Amino acid sequence: MNDKEIRECFAMLENKIDALHKCIESLTNLYEMSKKKINYLMELQKK
Repeated sequence: MNDKEIRECFAMLENKIDALHKCIESLTNLYEMSKKKINYLMELQKK
């Protein structure tokens, strides 16, 4: 592998890591929203 190919591989890897990070953030937000909805439904059931 030459320097150009190595740089391209690192750039692709960086993009994949960024995409994975965004995916993890989305899943975390979804989890937090789900938790709030479940808590809300539990409160409704108590009434």
